[in-house]
Amino acid sequence: MRVTRVYLQNYRVYEEPLDLEIPPGLVGIYGPNGSGKSYLVESLRFALYGRSRTANDEVRTANVKADCVTEVEFEHEGHLYVVRRTVTGANATVRASAFADNMQVAEGVRDTTRYVQSILGMDDTAFRASVFAEQKQLSTFSSQPPAERRRLVLQLLGITPLDGARDNARRDAREAEAKHQQLRSMLVDLVVVAHDVDRSREVAALLVEAAVTDEIEAAAAKGRLTAATVAHDTLDVVRQEHGLLVAEARSVQTEHDRAAKTAEHLAAELAALDDAARQLDDLSAMAAGWQEAEARLRLVEAVVAAAAVVEAAVVPPAPQEPDEGGTEAARLAGETARSELAAVNGRLEGARAELARAHATVERASQLTGEADCPVCGQALGESFAEVQSHQAAELADSQARVAELDSARIRLAALATDLARRAADGARVLRDARRTWEDYEHAVAERARARQALAEAEAALGHTATAEDRARLAAEVDRRRRAADECLRLRGRLERRGQAV
Repeated sequence: MRVTRVYLQNYRVYEEPLDLEIPPGLVGIYGPNGSGKSYLVESLRFALYGRSRTANDEVRTANVKADCVTEVEFEHEGHLYVVRRTVTGANATVRASAFADNMQVAEGVRDTTRYVQSILGMDDTAFRASVFAEQKQLSTFSSQPPAERRRLVLQLLGITPLDGARDNARRDAREAEAKHQQLRSMLVDLVVVAHDVDRSREVAALLVEAAVTDEIEAAAAKGRLTAATVAHDTLDVVRQEHGLLVAEARSVQTEHDRAAKTAEHLAAELAALDDAARQLDDLSAMAAGWQEAEARLRLVEAVVAAAAVVEAAVVPPAPQEPDEGGTEAARLAGETARSELAAVNGRLEGARAELARAHATVERASQLTGEADCPVCGQALGESFAEVQSHQAAELADSQARVAELDSARIRLAALATDLARRAADGARVLRDARRTWEDYEHAVAERARARQALAEAEAALGHTATAEDRARLAAEVDRRRRAADECLRLRGRLERRGQAV
């Protein structure tokens, strides 16, 4: 075995793909600690036998989810082999395959391992002990028990198959000896056999004499048998002819019975067909024109339906037309009252302001005396003091009267505006109701006009008026004619067999 190539990817420290050609001769691998020298050698064992120092989930490069691939190419006994193992998936599933001279020869972990063992002649333990050794494990072979070391040496030297052949040969020899002894026990005594042979010869002589006698009797019986055979053959021919005649007679009788039944059936069928022909003649007149009758029925139904629609289209009495002008006048009156109320409120506010000023003037005047100066012109009041007070009192009275008058007008106008607003709202509601009533009336009139138009068109298509009784009578007639037409079709189908029946 000579390794020629190693391919690794995501194996231990070899995350990037490594495709290494191994030259012939002695090859040395060197490098610093941790660079992957041991892992490179260990990949041979993993690829060939699927064995590793650690679990399968630790074979793949750490923190890498991609597939771990190990592939070893080697030459052995003139053939080129390739063994590939991959670790894939989250569960570290191992897959394996083997190729010999570019042809796949094994698939699956177990089959690939067995195939490698068969071509190399050693299992994983022998491979580790003789070919592959990890660091600090060169004493593996010497540490094995004597029996295990002997087994490994014999396996390496190719002696194990010879030992197996030797053991198989010894086992076959023992089995052959046992069969030989068994066959010897089955042989009988020759003296007894000779005595039985003599006795058999005597019996055979007696049997020969009896056989001669039997042959003479057999010759006589043969003559009688020949005569009886001739007689039997003659009678058998007669019997066969009789059987044929009886069978032919039965066949003729069966055919005659069948023909009689067929004739009877055909006669009955002809009679029925004649009746069918007469019925067809009677029904043809009834069946004629059923399509025209059905078309008239559709027109009558249309007239009756249109009349029913006209009857159902009830027009109520004509209502009064909506009073648009009255409602508008009420609305305008309300707006006028609200405008006047706003004007009165403005004047009332002005009067109230004047009243407040008059109260203030009177209040100041009440604090003056005849000797004081006028607060307006600065002159002494003197005799005019009483006149000033009287004038201010008159102004105060006028302001109070104007405020009272304006307040009364405001109350009256507010009541009038409220009443007019209510009347305008009632008028608008009455107007809406009147409009809806008028629209319903106009819709009913239009519906009745359309119904009458449809009725007129239906009656024009029919040519006359029609009632529900006319529709029922015509429907019964159409049903009778349609059934007669269906029966005519059935009878014509039956009459087509008249030529066959004859």
